[in-house]
Formats: sequence, C-alpha cells, structure tokens
Amino acid sequence: MFFPSLLHAAPPVGFEETFALAGDRPAALKELIPGTPEYYYYSALQAQNAGQIPEAARLLKEWQERYPAGDGQRELLATRQHYLAYSIDPAGTLAWLKESRGLNFDHVRETAGTPPEIPTALDPALITWDAFFAEAARQDPTLKTLTDSGLRSVLWRGIALNPDARRALLSRVTRPDLPGLTELILTDLRTKESRGFGEFPIHRNLLLDQLASLQKQEPALLHNQAFVETWMQRLVPPDGADPERDPAVRLAWLERQQAFADTLAPTFNSLKASVLYQRLEFDLKRNQCDPALLTAYLKLPRMVIYLNPQFRERADVFRYPVDLGSDFTALTGRGPIRQDDDVVRRCLLLLLAKNPDTTPFKPWVEEEWLKTILAEAQLTAKPEAADQYVSLLPPAAYQQLRTRTDLEFDPSSREDWLPQDEVALDLHLKNVPHLLVKVFEINTENVHRSTGKQVNTDLDLDGLVANREFSADYTDPPLQRVRRTFKFPELNGRRGVWIIEFIGGGKSSRALVRKGGLRVLPASTPAGTRLTVLDENTAPVPGAYALLGSQRFAADASGHIMMPFTTTPGPQNVVIGDGTGFTTLESISKEGENYSLNAGLHVPRESLLPGRKATAVLRPAVLCNDRLMELSALENPKLTVRAVSLDGIPSVTVVPLKDLAPDKETLVPFNVPDRVSTLNLTLSGEVKSLITGQPVTVSSGTDVRINGFTLSNQTGDLHLSRSTAGWSLSLLGRNGEPLGNRQIGVSLVNPDFTIQLPGNLRTDDSGKALLGRLDGISAVTATSGITRPFMLPRSQSSVDEEIHLAAGEVLRLPWLLAEEEDGAKSGFSLIEVRGGAFVRTITEGIALEDGALAVKGLAAGTYEAFLTGREEPVTVRVAAGKVVDGHLLNNAVSLELSTPDPLAVTGMTSGTFSLPGTDKPVEALTFHIAHATKDTRVHVMVSRFLPAFDAFEELGNDSMPEPELTPNIWRPSLYQSARTIGEEYRYVLERRSHRVFAGNLLPRPGLLLNPWAIADTSTEKQDAAGSGQLGHLTSLTEEC
Repeated sequence: MFFPSLLHAAPPVGFEETFALAGDRPAALKELIPGTPEYYYYSALQAQNAGQIPEAARLLKEWQERYPAGDGQRELLATRQHYLAYSIDPAGTLAWLKESRGLNFDHVRETAGTPPEIPTALDPALITWDAFFAEAARQDPTLKTLTDSGLRSVLWRGIALNPDARRALLSRVTRPDLPGLTELILTDLRTKESRGFGEFPIHRNLLLDQLASLQKQEPALLHNQAFVETWMQRLVPPDGADPERDPAVRLAWLERQQAFADTLAPTFNSLKASVLYQRLEFDLKRNQCDPALLTAYLKLPRMVIYLNPQFRERADVFRYPVDLGSDFTALTGRGPIRQDDDVVRRCLLLLLAKNPDTTPFKPWVEEEWLKTILAEAQLTAKPEAADQYVSLLPPAAYQQLRTRTDLEFDPSSREDWLPQDEVALDLHLKNVPHLLVKVFEINTENVHRSTGKQVNTDLDLDGLVANREFSADYTDPPLQRVRRTFKFPELNGRRGVWIIEFIGGGKSSRALVRKGGLRVLPASTPAGTRLTVLDENTAPVPGAYALLGSQRFAADASGHIMMPFTTTPGPQNVVIGDGTGFTTLESISKEGENYSLNAGLHVPRESLLPGRKATAVLRPAVLCNDRLMELSALENPKLTVRAVSLDGIPSVTVVPLKDLAPDKETLVPFNVPDRVSTLNLTLSGEVKSLITGQPVTVSSGTDVRINGFTLSNQTGDLHLSRSTAGWSLSLLGRNGEPLGNRQIGVSLVNPDFTIQLPGNLRTDDSGKALLGRLDGISAVTATSGITRPFMLPRSQSSVDEEIHLAAGEVLRLPWLLAEEEDGAKSGFSLIEVRGGAFVRTITEGIALEDGALAVKGLAAGTYEAFLTGREEPVTVRVAAGKVVDGHLLNNAVSLELSTPDPLAVTGMTSGTFSLPGTDKPVEALTFHIAHATKDTRVHVMVSRFLPAFDAFEELGNDSMPEPELTPNIWRPSLYQSARTIGEEYRYVLERRSHRVFAGNLLPRPGLLLNPWAIADTSTEKQDAAGSGQLGHLTSLTEEC
C-alpha cells in the first residue's frame, strides 16, 4: 500500500537517503539517537515494512507517551498502522474506519411480505436520561458531551464524579444555585491539581453563604486574594439603594466591609486601611470620630510623615506595609488614599479638643507632630488655656496659628434642600473680625443657555450685584475657632439656585445652594419624544417648557412636553423650565423617524393544497422606533403572494386589505398554484412621515418552502404525530398510502447532551412506528430513504427579558412544568444580584397560583430568575418609590413598570353549554385562562401531523420593547471653603468698611513756597497677589 503523503512528512534529506539506499536498514537505524522523534519515525516505519505490526504498535505508543503533541508524522504512521493491522485485527480496523470516517450502515434491503426482525415500537428504557449519560460518559469521561443544562442535571441527580470529570464540570458551570456545588469545589481545592480559588469562573459566582461555608471548612482561603475580592463584592448595597444620598445605606455598607476586613490577615493591610479610612471620612462628615477606629487605623503599617520612628523599626509589623496608592474602587467604591495626614489630623483635633490625653496615640504618632495638634485643638477650643499649651509650640508655629484665618463650612452641611426648607448654614470662623455675606440668586436659564453646563461653584460673579448683602463684626480672640449659624429667610418656600459667598480675613467661602429641582421622564412615542416634567415631590409641572436651541416647547396640563422627531438624532442638551424662572439642564436623546412593520404572518402547511384556497393569518404591528403605533397609521395595506412552481415559473397575486383590526387577526384567503415549491408572502403599506409629510413604505414577510419531496426520487415521506399512546412516525407514500414493514432509522436528542442516541424501527401494517412519550427528548431525526428532522413542541410563553416591579407587588412568571417529566431538575431559581454579582437565593414566598409562579415579599433590588427551558435569565428589578405615569420613581432610578400578571392556560374541559339567546346545547371545549381581559384572544390550531411552521413563534410576538431604566442624576448643594482672595480685591473690600472722612472742594495749590530738595529717586513695582482659583465641584452622579 502506497502513501505518497509520507514523502512530505519525512525528516530532512540526509538520513532519508541513507535509510532508503541502505542494504541493512536495521543497522542504519543505529545512527539515530534513541528516544528522538526521528528515531521513532524510522524505527516504526521499518517495523511496518518488515511486517512486524505489534512492534510498530509498541513504538507508536511509546512515541505518543513521550511526545503527546503531534507533528503529523506519527499520525500518518498511525493511519498506515490501522490499515496494515487489518490482517491480524479486522474488527479493530473496521471500527476505526467507521469512527474516523463517520460511516454508518443503517440501510437494509426492503423485503415485502416477510417483516424484518426489527421492533415497531421504541423501548423507553433505551432513551432515558441515564442511558444518554452512560453513552456520553463512554465517549468522553470528561463530560464534554454534556451541555450546560446537562452539567446542572448531573449535580441535581447527585452523580459521583471522578477527579477529571469534576474539574471539567467546575470549569464550565457558571450558576451557583446547584446542590453539592460547595462540596465539589472544596474537594477540588484540596487536590494537587487545583491552582487555588479563582481558577474557575464559578468560584467568583458563588453566593455569600457558599463563600462562608467554604471559609469555615478551609480557613486558609482568607489568605487568597481572589476569595477576598469575591467576598467584598457581595457586601455592596442592594441595587437601587443610594449610598451617596442615604447615609444609613453608606454606614451599613461600611460596617459590613469593616466586619469582614477585621478577619483578614496582614497581607491585606492595604484593603483594611482603605476600609477604615473611608469609615473615618464618613464619621468626620458627621463631626464624629471613634477613638477605637482611629487607633485601629494608626496601628496599620504606613509610610507617612507623622509616623513614630520606634513604631517604624518594628520589622514584624512592617512586613506587609500599607500601599496608600492601592485602588479598591471595584470593591469599596472609593479610589486610593494617597495621603491620609489631613484625615488623621482632623480626627485628632476632634478628639483632643474634648480630651487632651495623647497617651493612646503616642505609640504610632510622632511626638512633636502630636503635640502640635494637641496645642491647636486646645488653643482653638479654649483660648483661656493658652498658658498651658503655648509652650508645646515653637514661637513661629504659635504665631502662625494665631494669625491663621479659618472660614470653613461645617462638614455636616446639608446637600439636599426642598423648597419649603429653611436654609441655615454653619461656618467655623477663626480670626475673622469682619465678615461680609453676599447672596446671589442665579438666573439658571441664562447660565444653561450661555454655557451649556450645570451651575457650579466656579461661576464668575464679577460685576453682578448681590440680591442681598450684609456684614457682621466679631470680637472673638484670634485663637478661638467658633461655629456660627447663618440663616437666609429670603430662600424659604422657593425653588431655585443661589450662590452664597462669605468673605472675611482675606479668604472667601462659597456655597451653591440648590433648593428643589425638576425631574424629566423621556419616553418614545409615535409622535416624537415625550418629556414628563415633575417637581421634587414627583408632581407634574403644568407650566413647564423645554428649550432646544431657539425652539420652545410648552407642556400640557399633565406636564407633558412633546418634542417632534429630528433628522439629526442623538443626545442633546435641553433646558427644562418650570415657568417660574427655574431651569435644569438635561441630556435628552432626540429620536429620528424610523418606521417598521411586523407582519405576524402564519400559514398552516396542511392548508397549502394545490388548486385550493389557503388562508394566511395576519397579526400586524406598526412600529416607530420599536414602539407600537395605532394600526390605522398603516395606509394602503396589501398582501403580496409570490409563488414559484417546481418548474421555476413565477406568479404574483396582490390582495388589497381594507380592515386591519387591532383586536383580532385578519384572515386572508389566497389561491395555491399547482406544483408550487416556494411561497413568499409580504405585507406592505405606507406610513405618513411627520417630518416630510411624504409616505414611507414599510413591509414584512416570510418565505414558505413546500413540496420539496416531489423533486426527490423517494416514494415515501415521514410524518410525526401524537396520540394518547404517545408519539409515532408515519411513513406515507406519494398518494398518502401507508408503507408498512419499512425500516426507519431514528436519532434522538436530549437537550442535556450533545450526542444523539440511534435506534432502528420498522413500520407496522398501518405505516406507523411507535416512539412513545419521549420523556426528556427535544428532537427526533428519522431516516427512511429521506431524512426528516422534527423539533418536538414544548410549552411556550412570552417572557420579557426584563421585568420591573414596585415593592410589594407579586412577581408572576409563566410556569410551564405542569407535566414535568424530569423531576431531578430544578424548574426555577431566583437569585439576588448586587453590582453584577450573585449574592443569595430566594426561597421564601414562592408558590404556584393560577398557572403562574408567584413570588411574594421581594425586597428592593435586582434579581435573576432562571426558568427551565430558557438558558438566559429574566432580570427582575424591584424598587420602592412613587408611581407616576407608569414609572416608579425614587432618588436613585426611574423604572418603567411591567405588566405583572401574565396570561396562563390553567385548564381545559369538554362538555356542553347553551349559546346566549338559544336553548340548543353545543358540544365545546372550555379553556380556563388566568388574568384574562376583554382583549384576550384564544387561538385553537388543529393539525393531524406535527406542524412544520410554529404558530406561536409567528403570531406570539407582542412587539413590546423592554421596560426602560433611567438612573436619576443627583445634583447636590456644593460647598467650597477658604479660597484666598486677591490683595486688590481685599483692599477694595476693606476700604469699603473703613470710616469715610469729610472732604473739601477747594482747588489744589498751584505754588509750593517751600519745596523739598530735589534728589535722585528709584521706583520699584510690586503686583498685588491674585485670588485663589474657584474650584469646579462635581458630585458622583453629575453628567455634565
């Protein structure tokens, strides 16, 4: 047997020539180095040439074990080996040929009269889940022949796995709601093959209680960085909770972080420092500081300027120093610390002002630095104690403290103000004998239109006259730091934006006070973008308006503003006003005019008989930007039927449509040509453009292919039907006659496996082969001269990818497992998600009600619901708030609410009943529909065989978009403290406050009787120092 490809796979010319021309080839092989690929190649080739088949097999096996990676040479010799081994092992060679070439021999001779010895009914035991699994495990012990759902079934069934199969399963599963998963992971982590926690994606998808269980059984996991990060990610607040606006949410999050960080080893000192630092910052905003928390933070090894040198010398502590530049934003929501001396200083000032004992902090803080802070804390709080603490400061430091000016807002200053709130601001003053206060009411519309930006603290007020201006004089000692409250009654009961500037001691502090606000809900409609304007109490604003460039759009009585379509779609800045002078700047996505048509077209295949009339069922929907329009907007509708015969002859029929009703399907009869092979049905019409006034053509259609069997040379075709006995295959001739005693090869598919189980059946005298219930089978492929694939019908429902509910509402999902064949699977799982990470499973409050799965008592947050038969989860968002115009509103988000109650068929009964107005009983089927309304319609489709076209898929599209989620932009009041003012501006302000002396109107003297002696003079120029820059402050949610 000659293999020309071997000529290309041999080693380089050299030894090849020596081997080919050698008279004694075994002797020539001694020139090669034993164990090399070249040695194995020529030795195995020589053994095959010499007919030493077992020796060649041994060499090939040894070659494979030593060099697992193939290079093409070994594969060619292995192929040659299979052919040469036919003489000693023909069964092995034939089995290799069938497997490698994909050969099958399922066709047998048709014998009339004497039935072959093949059953007419499929044995259910051959297609059970266990039978599939046994075959799948035989083909690949690492479970590669199982689908993702099959892997989950393995865990639900509690099947024991070997180490290789266990690791293969863990590398593929992604959902944590599986029984025994924690034990599998723990067992794998304790093997030498494991590369630790975080090796597989499922590790980072575990629930919080699963992580706790792992840590309890394997305490060393607290030293694993991936484990710690995974745990920290599950401590975030529930989705929809706002830690920036709600201090209680922020505090609870910090406490959860701190409780976990306290259990960590010193290797995570940087993370522990980040958590403690954030807690100290949070407490300082409330004018608090916990000495225990500060001490815990100071104990961490940090390279800072105020560190006690003796503490720095402790090598055991500084083995794992804190990196202040570490960024833990993904875990804690905050960036790096970088420098902490300001926060530590403020904490010490707060504590030492109340208790001058520095002993608790001396082990970690440098003594002189600590003395300086103690002196400042006591002197600014109690100037009368100057004699006791002045000595702690060098003269220069004391003088600097005495002359220092403080003009700072209190850290706890409010960030949210309602119009009815009384505005009072607290400032800490030191060495400010004269304070000037200016109140500016900002014309927000002018600012928004001229700058295109939000009002901020860096707004230039030069040249503007304050709406109110007053001053105050104080006689406090220069060392004393005093907290004073300033009230502004002119702001009471008003919505608006004010800048309040405090000037004194050469410094300026500025507050940007926002009272109330407007909220905008954009919605896409067939007429354009509709804006619903709400006030701070989520009430409509009737006098609202929108400004886009030079265009002004007024609101109706409901607070709705309609903005027409545009030819330049995209986000644009729109000024929204309340009609009283207050405006807000919002980024609104303006939409173009995009029309489409969904035909919703279905034709039963069994009605497509040549020469007869068939009926097309239409459930059309006209859409604009994927939103439903009134069906009456479709003008000149028509159905075009294009038919192509088996001979390639086309024909076209146009059926004008007059009455397209939105509350029922439209039935359109049409003629079916003879010998038709392809039908194209297209629904088309026109929609009038609101921009141009011209008609826009829209269309939608489907292709139907039939009668392909007619072109084949087969005499029989296969059909699948269902009866009380189960599923059966019918083999019928071209005239519909049954073909008995014919063999049918079948392949069955279980959705848990990638393999198919084959089987052989024969038809009985009626041309049928019984398949049975086919529990767990999703598809059947049958072959008898012709091959037909059949997808078994399943219960179906329209389930939104996203569902939005108000807190307290019941989540209802379609339940399709009333006839569940596989009790080992879990049909439903609901998992709470926080920040994109699985946190916990929901097991309480779940029940079956009215044909739906009802979940009660869901707390606010985001959940993912997993349903059997659906790989992608359903995202469920629950939020508390006020419902306005179909939206749920709270401080964090705006949710467009979903319809909570899905339709469900809860039962069906047969019997007789009398039609209204008659006494004649009628035999009928009664369907029990849950949550039905006056618009609910029931379609009953009858077919002898399994329909080729899925009516649910073609008619069940409701053309409804997913509900919208819009984050709420928070614009808090902003505070900027202690900006240095320029010397020139300070001079002007001070002169204004000085005493004004009387002047005179006498002319200046024109002659000096005693002039000074003329001498040389020199002039030097000194420019006045400039002002500090006005800072632009941003909140975490500000978008522009």
